[in-house]
Amino acid sequence: MNIMKASHYLFIVFIFQIINTGCNRPEEGIDPVFIEYVDLFIKEAADRGHTFEYSDVRGIRFDDIEESSVNGTCNFVSRDVAIDSDRWEGASESSRTSTIFHELGHCILDRRHITPSFPSGICKSMMAGGEDADCIKGFRLGSVWYTYYNDELFDTETPTPDWYVTEINKPILETLVDTSVTSGIHELDITQFDLSQNFELIISFYNWQQNNNVILNLGEQRFSISNDFIILKNGFIKRNPELEETTKVRFVQYDGFDYFFVDDEMFHMDNLDLDFTSLSMGVEQLDELEEIEIDMEIELNLLGN
Repeated sequence: MNIMKASHYLFIVFIFQIINTGCNRPEEGIDPVFIEYVDLFIKEAADRGHTFEYSDVRGIRFDDIEESSVNGTCNFVSRDVAIDSDRWEGASESSRTSTIFHELGHCILDRRHITPSFPSGICKSMMAGGEDADCIKGFRLGSVWYTYYNDELFDTETPTPDWYVTEINKPILETLVDTSVTSGIHELDITQFDLSQNFELIISFYNWQQNNNVILNLGEQRFSISNDFIILKNGFIKRNPELEETTKVRFVQYDGFDYFFVDDEMFHMDNLDLDFTSLSMGVEQLDELEEIEIDMEIELNLLGN
């Protein structure tokens, strides 16, 4: 009799484990491609005190979305997510993660599109979208923006982060470089300087617009300016900028953050882990990528607090 009771008990435990495991395994409606992104969403939620399981996600599947600018959609009735297969194929990991998180923000968190932006034009929320949204998302894996956007995703009362500033006006401790050059792509060797301190690099480009494209290469990170756009290689872009005839680019590294200014307006800030052993600047013809000789003023300053 005791053996039968024990066997019955073990059978019930076995069945319970199967049921419990089934509640926490990926639902059949989620394409296996998206499992790692759902896992990351669940982890980020848990880190912020929210508990979600696979069963909270009704389904995520590939589909053909007619609107060319839409990466994904959420059906608020069925709670199913559709991801455009073509746009997914060409997307970066940061863009893919942002797309899944955005759609789960709709389908799980029941959030709608919002449009507020910071003064520099960066979206205040990962949930920016819709016809009225003209801000730019700074979302990037490994970035301070990644942390901020996830904080705001799960808490709409998240304040503006302390590191987001639109002006940096610090005293100059020492000028390391102050020179004028007429050159095509000019390489600047600054490896002899200790740039573990806060510093700024200022470059003024004279009468360049007809020559199409100003560039600043900071190691593998490329910063480009034309009359049509300003763009960082990591995917951050601003269209149709208003530029001065003499365009001033100011790069500031302060307290571990990288700030890009164009004509004294903050374009973007991030923590990019830049390599300053290779630094160059100049102007190229946009179509042919040929160097154009141009007058430039270059200044490198160490900054105080």
